[in-house]
Amino acid sequence: MRYLGIDFGTTFTKAAIFDSETGQTILVELNPDNTDFGFGKTKYAMPTVVLVSISDYNRSYEVGHKAQNMKRYPGTYVFESFKTLLDSEEDYIIRTPGISYLELVQAVLTHVYNTAKLQVLSDFDKVVITVPASTIKNSPRWLRMLNAAHNAFGPSMEVEIIYEPEAAGFALLDESLKKDTSLNGQTFLVYDFGGGTFDASVFQVRDEQIFVIGESVGSDDQRRWGGVYIDDLIRKEYRRNGSIINTLIEGIEAKDLREQMKIEEMLRMEPIKAKIALSYQKSYTFSLMDYTLKSERFEDIIRPMIDDTITCSQNLIDSREEEGSEMSLKDIKRIFLVGGSSRLKMISNSWSQIKSISGGEYSYDIQYADIEVVAIGAAKYNHLRVSSDRLIELGIIRLYKKDYNTAALYFRNANTSYGNYLLGVLYHEGLVGPKRNYRKAIQYFKLSDNEQSNAMLAKCAFQGKQGLPRDHALAKTFLQKSRNLDLAKKIENAISSSSPTQEVLEWIYNFDPVSDILSGFDIDKLEHKYSSDAKTAKATDASSINHSESNNVKPCSPELKYSDLMDLASRI
Repeated sequence: MRYLGIDFGTTFTKAAIFDSETGQTILVELNPDNTDFGFGKTKYAMPTVVLVSISDYNRSYEVGHKAQNMKRYPGTYVFESFKTLLDSEEDYIIRTPGISYLELVQAVLTHVYNTAKLQVLSDFDKVVITVPASTIKNSPRWLRMLNAAHNAFGPSMEVEIIYEPEAAGFALLDESLKKDTSLNGQTFLVYDFGGGTFDASVFQVRDEQIFVIGESVGSDDQRRWGGVYIDDLIRKEYRRNGSIINTLIEGIEAKDLREQMKIEEMLRMEPIKAKIALSYQKSYTFSLMDYTLKSERFEDIIRPMIDDTITCSQNLIDSREEEGSEMSLKDIKRIFLVGGSSRLKMISNSWSQIKSISGGEYSYDIQYADIEVVAIGAAKYNHLRVSSDRLIELGIIRLYKKDYNTAALYFRNANTSYGNYLLGVLYHEGLVGPKRNYRKAIQYFKLSDNEQSNAMLAKCAFQGKQGLPRDHALAKTFLQKSRNLDLAKKIENAISSSSPTQEVLEWIYNFDPVSDILSGFDIDKLEHKYSSDAKTAKATDASSINHSESNNVKPCSPELKYSDLMDLASRI
């Protein structure tokens, strides 16, 4: 199988190809000229820029570096950073002459797909495209990416969409596990700070499996965090203090097209150059020599945004519902810095400062990720993930061994009806968390909606558990979907009888769903199948990965501010 992974970024797009037969990963050369975009020369990153040329009889597209630098004539339109607008309910980025978001995405995907095919002289079995963790399934952005992909690749091509920080974590931890098996049981943070979005994800390695156990949406519509917004802050600072730039802007209409383009390009590039330079030097003087931005002032400008991203990450860790246990920064083994904006020196310095003042409480290390890591994770995703059936079986083994937290992790990531039923049982019996949680159990039973779940819902309604009142009529509605089960038959007998026997009532009240579940499996056979913990998760020779579409994605709510965090850490 040959997979194409595409990281459709706000400022840059990257792609990778993975061949499951050879185990080889190939980066797609989207920038054959090896242009230096500020972070060093690379052949593998293409500016997410589209130039649309419209005439009376034709409409054509150029993308990437070529679009960015083409001469502009009447009837040409250049679009960049449009990824941040893809969730708009409006179809058109410009209504007249009718340029849609869909066609811009399609132009980029078509170019990437054709370039990748030419590079390997072969088609692909599947294409995986990444989106920010804020993207809701079937939202405008989700559907635009999916529809544009089918238009670009053909309707027969299988297309899958996954989240950017997940793809990054998959790739990074897969490589880390190959080098260090002691990472089993460890927890990791992916801090993904890109051109137009910020996301954080918490990963955990169990039995050489990589699990996403929490995600936080730090930016997008309401919170504008990302490289393009840092550029805007620098641009505003420059315009407030530059003595020449505003005069040029005020007279731009009177200049010819070539001069206009020069001014526009300067306004676009100068903040980017300043941002990069100030990550390693004390000051940056703008090209017109009318303003010098000091590193101290630069840090003052961007500190609120950086502080909020770190606070968002911290809150995600603190709020992680790893049932039966608490989590904090002291549990984090490694922080992966992903995305071009994460390379700002201020970010690694902030994480290092938190670590240093904790008095040894925090021992995480900090690792920069290559800019292509999201594309690589997308390309390898289908080869690495574990099947839902395998996760259920692994969870059953853990249930038998009374390792309930790991069992819950496996059942949740199976993301199936039966997996949700099993989760419901764990909460119902008080096997995860500090006590029985009937409300959560009922939530998972309803989500599952299979025979076993409806029988348990009938039991809850019959007994009057928290979350469901004692209601025999309601119990009967659940029994309609579970009549073949012994539990359902006993409850129906008790409801229909004016005076149910003590034996029937005791059977219902003492029903043990865990024993009932385990009785349906040959545990010895399962343990033999997964004879070694080191091999349990291997669907192939590669480390296995599973992606869940559960409700783990949370909006970032920085209740505890970075400044508070620093104060707290200093008192540890």
